[in-house]
Amino acid sequence: MKTSLRRRLAAGKRRIEKRLDKAHCQGCDRQMLRPTNIQYELAERTQGMTYSGIGSMLLLVRKLGLAEAIDRLHT
Repeated sequence: MKTSLRRRLAAGKRRIEKRLDKAHCQGCDRQMLRPTNIQYELAERTQGMTYSGIGSMLLLVRKLGLAEAIDRLHT
């Protein structure tokens, strides 16, 4: 494996480990994604985006209380 590729992989691994480190979790006491006023519009010529359902899934999770149930399992 080339040295440059090895360095890039190591740097990526460090970034992921830093992101997942619970000691450096700022703002983790609140929900990271907060859906507020989600609206879907359709035009005559529509094009769908693959990530357009995230907002509706967040609303569903909130309505079902799924996030709180998962948090209770892990405490």
